[in-house]
Amino acid sequence: MIYSPPGSGAFSPFAPPYRVRAVDPSNEADSRAAARLHSELFQHIGPIAQLGDRLLQRYCYGYLLRTGLMKAVLFEVDDQPVALAAYTDDSTKLQHAALRSHLPFVALQGIRALVGQPGLIARFPAAVRLLWDRHHEKFPDAPGSFAEVTAFGVLPHVRTREFVRRTGLRIPDLLLEFVIDDLRAHGATEIRGMVLASNTPAVAFFKRYMTRFEPFPSARPSFRFWLDLTAEPARRSAG
Repeated sequence: MIYSPPGSGAFSPFAPPYRVRAVDPSNEADSRAAARLHSELFQHIGPIAQLGDRLLQRYCYGYLLRTGLMKAVLFEVDDQPVALAAYTDDSTKLQHAALRSHLPFVALQGIRALVGQPGLIARFPAAVRLLWDRHHEKFPDAPGSFAEVTAFGVLPHVRTREFVRRTGLRIPDLLLEFVIDDLRAHGATEIRGMVLASNTPAVAFFKRYMTRFEPFPSARPSFRFWLDLTAEPARRSAG
C-alpha cells in the first residue's frame, strides 16, 4: 500500500519523487530492506538492532507485521528508503502478545542469529535488559486506548539543512505526521514512545510534538514521551 505524505506536492519544484509505503511482510525483499534500514539507523543506540538483520527481518518486520501486532512504513526518496517508522495502534496488545506470550519465538530467532554471527553474544545482555524492562511495565487500565511508536529514524543525509533548502522536504516531520494521522484514524487516543536521553536531536524533535516527557527506568537513561490525541496536536515545522 502506498500513501501520499501530508502536503504532498506543496514543496520545492526541485523536490525529488517521494512516497510513504507500507512494508509488506510477505515480500522477503521488502522485510529485508526494512531490517537493513533499521540496523543502519539504530546500530549504535538500539540493543535489538545490534542483534543483527536476521532477527529484525524474521521477527520485527516479518512476524509482527503479518500478525497485525505492528505496522511499519518506509519513506522513500527516488525509490530509495531513507526513513522508517514502526508503530502499533494497541500498545498493550503488542507488549502482551509479542514480549510475553511469544518470548520463545524471540528466543529461537535470537539463537539462530547467534549461530550465524557468534560475535553477537556480547550484545545480548543489553537486549535482554530492554525486554525485561518492557516485560515489567505497567499498562493503563483501558487496553487499546493508546498507541506506541516503536521505531522512528531518518538517515542523516536527508536531515541536513542543505537537503531541506534544496527540496523543501522535512522528512522527520512528514513521517511523524503520517504516523499520527494513521493512528488517530484507527481510534488511538494517546501515543507514546521512548527516546534515549543522550540522543539530544531526537529529544528536541519529539518535544515539539509531544504532550509530555517523563523519565523511563532502564539500563540507559531514557525518556518516555506521550501525545494526547484528544486535543489537536501542535504542528511546528522543523527549524
